Amino acid sequence: MIIEFETITLFRPLLIFLLIALVGVLFFLILIKRSPRVSGFLVAVFSVLSITISALLMYRMGVLADELNRAGDPFSFFLFLIISVLSIANLAVYFMKRRSFE
Repeated sequence: MIIEFETITLFRPLLIFLLIALVGVLFFLILIKRSPRVSGFLVAVFSVLSITISALLMYRMGVLADELNRAGDPFSFFLFLIISVLSIANLAVYFMKRRSFE
């Protein structure tokens, strides 16, 4: 008897949305020379919120997988890792570009 475990992929679209938003912010930070609309506070808050939201989604996916006796989603875990790296990269790019203008 073959037992198939379905993965919990309910929160994958939210993680993909966060990933696309972070890539958009990174391109904006790289391509725009100096913009008064972009502040370090906004970049830091968006980065911290992205990591926090994706970590909470990963936690909830683990709880759901455990309660429903299903397998977790490794693709979502890799999305979480990429979101974390992009959030740190956004902060690094912003502060490196700010230092180069001073």
